[in-house]
Amino acid sequence: MHTRVRGIGRGASRSLGFAFVVALSVGIVACAPAGETTESAAPSESTAAPTTSSSPEVLTVGPADKPPVLFNGDCASMLSDEEVSDVVGVELSLYDSSGDSSGMANTGGLNCDWQGESGDVHISASPTSQINGTDLSAEMRDIYFGSCSSDVSNCGSEWESEDLWISLGFNLLPNMANGGVEAWSSALGEEIQAQYEQQPTELWTQDRTGWWQNEDCADLSASVSAGAGIDIDVEEYGYIDFPRAGFFLQDKALGVTDCRAALAADTSADVDITFRATPGAAWNLNSDELSELDSDVEGITIYQSTEFENLFVLTDQVNVGTLSPYVGADAPISPESFAIALAGALAQTWG
Repeated sequence: MHTRVRGIGRGASRSLGFAFVVALSVGIVACAPAGETTESAAPSESTAAPTTSSSPEVLTVGPADKPPVLFNGDCASMLSDEEVSDVVGVELSLYDSSGDSSGMANTGGLNCDWQGESGDVHISASPTSQINGTDLSAEMRDIYFGSCSSDVSNCGSEWESEDLWISLGFNLLPNMANGGVEAWSSALGEEIQAQYEQQPTELWTQDRTGWWQNEDCADLSASVSAGAGIDIDVEEYGYIDFPRAGFFLQDKALGVTDCRAALAADTSADVDITFRATPGAAWNLNSDELSELDSDVEGITIYQSTEFENLFVLTDQVNVGTLSPYVGADAPISPESFAIALAGALAQTWG
C-alpha cells in the first residue's frame, strides 16, 4: 500500500532548506498642526501573510511493497549503447534492459551491464536518499575502488551527486590503467545525472514496520534445534565472493542478515546450510516458480523452488528468507525438515 504524506525537500549537500515569507504592516499616524488637539488614530490592524511551503510530496511505500525504481527500471533510459560506447571507445550493447531491477529495487536502484567483444561495463545507480548514512569501510572502498593498474582485468570507480550514488566497473577495456577509469566514470556519471534530471524519481520513504533488520543469527540456534530435534548451531555468515559495490551497499542499507547453520561440532554428518534474510522483499516473490510446503508454522509460509530443488523460500508476507541447504545422505535431518524448523524459529524469535 502506497500512501502520501507531506515532507521536506532535498537541499544542497544533503542539508534541509526552508523558504519562508514574512509580511510586515506599518501603521501610519496622521500629524496635526501645532496647538490643535486631535484624537489618536485607531491603530491599524496588521495581518501576517500566510506562510507558504514548497515542500514536495513524499510517497510512503508500504513495508512489503516495491518502491519506485530509478528510470522506471529501464537501463536504456539511463544510458544508451551509443553513449556508453562513445565514452569508453569500444562498441558495447546493453545485456538486459531490465537491469536486474529486482536485485537493486529494494532501495530503488538499478543495475545494468553493457557487453562487447573487447570488454564490458557494469553500472549500479542508487538514490542517494535511500543509502544516506550508509557507507563503505576504508577496506571495502579500497577493494572496490582501489587504484587501477595494468596487471588487473577489472577496475572500479564511484560517482556521487546530491541525487545519485553510482558505482561503475570496467572489465578488460583498453586504457583502463591510463586514467581511463576516472575520465569514463566522470563522463558517465554526469550523463546519468543529466538523464535523471529529465526523468526524476518521485521522493519516497519506506515504512519498515515488521522488518527483520540486522538480526542475530545465534538467537535462532535454540529454536531451530528444538524444532529439528537435534543440536544445530547458527552463526553469522559473510559472502563467499563479494557482490558488486551497489549490492553490497544496498545490503548494508537494508540490514540484510546472512546466517550459516551446521550440526553441533560433536557430530560427523555432512550438513551445511546458508540462509539470507532480506527485509521488505515479499513484493519480489514469484509464485509461478514456487511450490508451497505443508507446515503447521503460523505466520511463516514455506516454499520450495520448482526450478532449483535445493532452494527454499520463507516469508511472513513482509520479509523473505532464502535457504540453501546441503544435507548429506548420512544426515539426521532432511532439507524440508530443516526449512520447517527454521520457519518455526523465525516465527518465535524474529517475528
